[in-house]
Formats: sequence, C-alpha cells, structure tokens
Amino acid sequence: MSQSLEFSFNPAVVADLEPELSRREALARSVPLHVATLRYGGSPRQKIDFYRPAMRPNPSVLLYFHGGYWHSGGPAQSAFVAGPFLTAGISVAIAGYDLCPDVTLGTIVDEARAARDILLANAAALGIDIARIIISGSSAGAHLCAMLLQDGASAWPLPPVASLVTGVYDIGPVLGLSINATLGLVAADIEPLSPLRRSAPIYCRRLLLAVGGEEPAPWQAMSAAFAEKARADGVPTEYVVFRGENHFSLTTAFGLKSHLLAQKTLALLARSS
Repeated sequence: MSQSLEFSFNPAVVADLEPELSRREALARSVPLHVATLRYGGSPRQKIDFYRPAMRPNPSVLLYFHGGYWHSGGPAQSAFVAGPFLTAGISVAIAGYDLCPDVTLGTIVDEARAARDILLANAAALGIDIARIIISGSSAGAHLCAMLLQDGASAWPLPPVASLVTGVYDIGPVLGLSINATLGLVAADIEPLSPLRRSAPIYCRRLLLAVGGEEPAPWQAMSAAFAEKARADGVPTEYVVFRGENHFSLTTAFGLKSHLLAQKTLALLARSS
C-alpha cells in the first residue's frame, strides 16, 4: 500500500482522535438521555436513539449517521452532536448500524435506508414533520447520507436538507488502504457504493458540505467534487473549508452551538422553508 494514499485517505494517519474523544465526552454530559429507541432490525446495532428537547419542541428533526470508517462507532459515542439542535428545539435521531467485517458496506447502506424509513414511518408518533428533516453525518456517516440522498423521490416524501461533514464520497482509494483488510471492499463495489461515481441525481432541497482545512488536499477534493455534482443536479449547495480544523475536530465542532458549522446546519431549514 502507498504511504501517500494512506496520508491522503486515512484520517488516523493525519490527525489524533484521542483529544477529541475527551471533548466529545464533555459535550455529551450536557445532553439529556434519549427518550426512545426505534428498532429497525434484529441486530443490537440496528437502532435509532431518539432525543427530544426539554423545551417545547418544534417539528424539525436531525437524522444523524455516525462515522468510524464503517467499522467502529455507534449512537452512544455520537450523543455529543445533539446539543445545539436540542437547544434550538429540534429533535435528534442518531442511527446505529452493523459494522464491518461482520457485514459488508452494501449491507450497511441498506441498513441506513431502513433507519431512515423507520423514522419516516414513525414521524407522526414522534411529533416530527417529514418536511423538516435535516439528514447529516460525519466521515463514513456522510457517505451513508450521500447514498440516501441519491435514492430519489420514491424514498423521500419530500426532499430533505442535508449537512455532510468531511465525508467519504469515493470509495475507490479506500481499496488501497490498510483499513480495507477490515472493510473487505472489492473493485466491483466502487461504482455502486461511491456517491461521487453514481449517476443517480442528488435529491436534496439544500446541501451544506463541510471539510477541514487541515485535511489532505485529496480528501478535500472529494467534498469539492461532490459539491459540484450536487450543483450540476440543481441542488443549492454551499461548500465550506473550515480553516484550522482536522477530520476529527470538525466532527466535534458539529456539537458546538458556538461553531459556524452547527450554526450553518441549523440555518438550513430556515433558509429552505
């Protein structure tokens, strides 16, 4: 495997996750316990943790998919992202999914679709409006969101708004990384599982794409290219490079109400109403 490829497409080579874990744990302490668990399958990981604001909630909801390069992470570790949205009166649904190597990436994408579908099916009971969904995710979670945004009108009653953070939009380079020993991706997976390579249009009302300025240029280029694809599909798209942020710190920033990333994400619904 190429050291250059590892540097460009393996965030763990570029930045240290450990300091961010402490920051995320501190943020999560201010987030109340989730009030419901939605199950969409028989696996313990096939669930959504649902959070409702303590204040009178509005009908909006953030549907969030965690990162971890499809082999680590879970809803509990991503509770920190809920803070800014709960404060704004927005409910939060953090989706879990099975992980590689227990399942394939294709199976994970299907599980993400099932998680979305169960949330939509329970919208009335949860007091959320299907017209006021923000779909979001970081890294591998952003990849899952991008795949879901290419499902079209048959899967979404109305086009959602989306905030995708430092995502993996082309899995081609991943086949050459050390992590692929765990993921088990093969050449036949590249076209159907790469949002950047798929011909399906992006079904989205408004899109925010964020990436860290301290991330390698090839990683940033994936987000820039996906932004261009979205614009070509007629989606109003904002692409932002956050100076001074790396792959892990930018994900943490999503849970900071003072950070421009959280503020821009919150503004998506207001600008799209």
